[in-house]
Amino acid sequence: MRADRLTLVVVALLATPLIARGDVINGDFEDDLNGWSIESGSFGALPDYTGNHWAVSSTGGRLRQTFDLPPAALTLSFRYLYNQYGTGGGAPPDFLNFYFMDPDTLENLIPPPEGLEDWIVFLGQDNTGLYAVNTDYVTVTDPDADGGRYVTIALTHLPPQQSARLEFGSFEFDDGQDSLLAVDDVLVTVPEPASAILLTLCTWPVCRRQRPR
Repeated sequence: MRADRLTLVVVALLATPLIARGDVINGDFEDDLNGWSIESGSFGALPDYTGNHWAVSSTGGRLRQTFDLPPAALTLSFRYLYNQYGTGGGAPPDFLNFYFMDPDTLENLIPPPEGLEDWIVFLGQDNTGLYAVNTDYVTVTDPDADGGRYVTIALTHLPPQQSARLEFGSFEFDDGQDSLLAVDDVLVTVPEPASAILLTLCTWPVCRRQRPR
């Protein structure tokens, strides 16, 4: 194969998008809460105005799933909305905590930020904003038009892990304020096989010759 044609193949295949693996069961909650366990409180799979389903808790609860992590896993991501209603004023305020733990030891797989070394959560939110987020490993977007945030964990930054436990917790108190947590689109991404093969092909001399100097 001519070098220029091989280069075109390389570019085309490396442009192939990432794919979601099926290691997370029912990450879009279109099959009710199948694959998920309610640790405490209450959760339900409810549709929004478009018919898309979310895992929702309006009275407080903890929802979890333990799943395998492929060796080549790149990211774990999900979307969530958290809204608080009422005047509040009580103590403590409502809040949410998200956990990404070793399923055997229940220890946080993500190093906590400095000063919070004993915490087992990797992301929290209350009426003051976000907390316990180590931005070296976790990316949280600003709220979108619907108020939702996207959370991405860079798995390549963490030590290899065969399985993990993901848990969403919403905590309500008698503080004169109500809250609602909704979660959707939980997925793990890995490179497509073709992309992985082409990364190997690009170590060939013919690929190196085609790189810009």
